[in-house]
Amino acid sequence: MILSTRTLRNVLGVAVLKVLAIGLQLLLAVRIFATVPFVIVPFVIAPFVIAHAQSAPSYVSRPKRLAAIVESGDSISSQSVAWIAPRSDHGFYAYDRRSARIERFDEHGAFVRFIGKTGTGNGAYGELLGGAVVNDSLLTVWDPQNQRVIVFHESGGFQRNVRVPMESRGYASRAAFTQFVVDNEGAYYFRIQNAMGSNQYSWLRTKSDGTVLDSTSFTTSQHSAQYTSDGMRISFVPDIIRTPWQAGGMLVADPAAYHIEAVGVTASPLKIDRAHTPVPILAGEHDQWIAFLNRDNGRLSEATLDSAVPKFKTAFRNVLSDRSGNIWVELNSAAHADSTAYGALDRLKSVWRDVTRYDVFAPDGSWKYQVELPRQTYVIAVDGNRLWLHETDAKGKSVVAIYTL
Repeated sequence: MILSTRTLRNVLGVAVLKVLAIGLQLLLAVRIFATVPFVIVPFVIAPFVIAHAQSAPSYVSRPKRLAAIVESGDSISSQSVAWIAPRSDHGFYAYDRRSARIERFDEHGAFVRFIGKTGTGNGAYGELLGGAVVNDSLLTVWDPQNQRVIVFHESGGFQRNVRVPMESRGYASRAAFTQFVVDNEGAYYFRIQNAMGSNQYSWLRTKSDGTVLDSTSFTTSQHSAQYTSDGMRISFVPDIIRTPWQAGGMLVADPAAYHIEAVGVTASPLKIDRAHTPVPILAGEHDQWIAFLNRDNGRLSEATLDSAVPKFKTAFRNVLSDRSGNIWVELNSAAHADSTAYGALDRLKSVWRDVTRYDVFAPDGSWKYQVELPRQTYVIAVDGNRLWLHETDAKGKSVVAIYTL
């Protein structure tokens, strides 16, 4: 190709201008870098800025729904699920009161297989009051009817029975057992009601071979609890809460002062103290509690009702932990009227309910974030960023739904 002199000059002129422009850009960049060396820093620290925002008290995580537990094409009613034991692969085991069987599900909530069977032989069980996955593989359950802990292989096959000497501790009645927990160190915890109808309780802790380690006794207040659309509410009972910590030991929590500490632990001491503003019980919610108490106890005197329903709620109403050792604190919050809530009391046009929120703390006691649950749900189990929730729809149907943070 032959270029004319004018065309050649034009081409060369454009090229020179481009070179000059590039050179000017380089010069400016060098000068900026030399005089203001931190101009590129924002790109480096951006992830830390995001992390800082997540750790701030204003950060609230709202779980995303993944699926509902499915068995033979139908969702299982959450009313029939007594407990859930999460697996490390996000699958889980659930004990269904309706079938009196342990069922294994995959991470999507699809049924995989039954585990064991009802009965008294090896691998068989009566009513089960709790279960957990130990060492990421062994399903460990408590069978109070047969007075033993049963351990199953990951495949579902029977591994062994562990006898716990309950009679020697004075705990012989099957009805006395109310909860079973296994911590990450393999210790077993049994929550026991000392006598039927009593407000005297104990936590008994044993080794994985059934050898008793220790026990602690405590008393709870005689109180009523209100059943609202999203579960049972005990919004203002100031009892000290005692519950096993998955990291090992017991958590002792004062809901009135927002104080939590770990006892009986081999690791570093844990103490959580968090500032909070007392939550008032508003007039509408107060009236709902009065109607509830009168319905269950007959017409009570004004003095009794005034003492039973205080002006303020405690900071929180429950404490639990997950296998990572995270501590989940269920907060009390201001209630609001909900005329569409399922399960409203007959004499009330609406149910006063509060939004269910959890403060989540790391095993070292540092605050991580706050979790706000969807409407008409409450927690059955948590594990890391997964939650298994009791969920009630607008028609009153209840299912177990899987959520993720």
